[in-house]
Amino acid sequence: MKNVKLNEFSVLKIFIYRTYIYVTFESILYIYIIHVLLNMFFLIAYVVIYSICLVEIKLVHI
Repeated sequence: MKNVKLNEFSVLKIFIYRTYIYVTFESILYIYIIHVLLNMFFLIAYVVIYSICLVEIKLVHI
């Protein structure tokens, strides 16, 4: 009886560890994706602002 209980507990522990590792990996993946998207957004915003500034400078010079 004791052996069976121990076995169930170890299976449960392995399952919890697997779930924890999977969730951690998934959250790292989500953080990485969000990071990449934010970088792309900032890059696009920077390019847009830079091009607007260039256009305004050209208009001022004209």
